[in-house]
Amino acid sequence: NYYHEIGMYDEMTQEDIGYNTTASNYSNIPVALLESTFKLAARAQCDPTSYLLANVPNISTVHDYFNSAYMTEQAECGNGGLFLPDIRSTVWTTQSIQKAWQNHTARDREVVAWTYFGTANGVFRIFPGTRSAKTYDPTSQPWYHRVLAHRPSIYASSAVHLDASGIGKVVSLGQ
Repeated sequence: NYYHEIGMYDEMTQEDIGYNTTASNYSNIPVALLESTFKLAARAQCDPTSYLLANVPNISTVHDYFNSAYMTEQAECGNGGLFLPDIRSTVWTTQSIQKAWQNHTARDREVVAWTYFGTANGVFRIFPGTRSAKTYDPTSQPWYHRVLAHRPSIYASSAVHLDASGIGKVVSLGQ
């Protein structure tokens, strides 16, 4: 599980995830070509205001929390916790879709620029991985509402549509 602040990882990790700042088919937007990344909406944080107003959280702390098999859910909000209680399990659960995304052929990647998934509790996962704005919340996006309008309360995908950044086509997934 890689947090969306991919530019903050060390050089070795960036190499492992295929970090690229000059991928022409992504308009030179920094991407992790080999891995998906996750972004948490402000409301998934214990203190959304501090998250929005403060510097980026320590990448090592966030990465270790979401990747250690030995860590249990962190302290509750109010007792030093950073994220709402169900966030870690949602990140782990959504990580399983990455294997399917990594199996996209080169042709698939030419046709569909991004594949992403948003959950009701504010977890956003995108492939290839890239950085998202601090204020980004998948549940406030038109694509999320379009998906839910067609199949509420189950996983659903949209038809291929143009990406708002102008890079290419995307498929939207929602829960």
